[in-house]
Amino acid sequence: MSKLALAAACLSALLLPLHAQQGRGTILGKVTDPGGGLVGGATVTITNTQTNVSSTTQTNSEGYYTSTPLIPGAYEVSVEMTGFKKSVQSGIALQVDQRAEVNIALSLGAVGESVQVTADVPLVNTSDATVGQVIENKRVEELPINGRSAFALVGLAANVKSNAGPTQKRLRRSGHEPQRVQY
Repeated sequence: MSKLALAAACLSALLLPLHAQQGRGTILGKVTDPGGGLVGGATVTITNTQTNVSSTTQTNSEGYYTSTPLIPGAYEVSVEMTGFKKSVQSGIALQVDQRAEVNIALSLGAVGESVQVTADVPLVNTSDATVGQVIENKRVEELPINGRSAFALVGLAANVKSNAGPTQKRLRRSGHEPQRVQY
């Protein structure tokens, strides 16, 4: 019976890291006042506009906030703080494993007043050097992949160059080695 318990413990330990591999994204940023000062204690509500599911967080004492892991989709971020107008920013497209930075500037006024900002611009990741791209399902299905290798999809991403391919194979077979350029 102890061998069975040991096997079950080992199996569950192997499955724990799989939980983190869900392809979720994060929305983070800072909240500032009209003078550029950081606003701590503001209520930040992040709503998925496709499912209408919301999560609420507070800015820390330095005015920064971070969402819980979110599924990819379209989002709206609203910020409320006493003495300021409610600020809403919509049109935020969150992709797989993206850390979208949404900084919000509050305007002075009553909470009942609202400032609506609609953004449809791509978000720039300034928090780390990770580069990623989401390939739409339609492009994957319609792409003629030679040899049916999933690694051929990597070439669809921006700034990707491969030294493998039919041209390189032909040069090696003919006895000529391709020139390699060092950067």
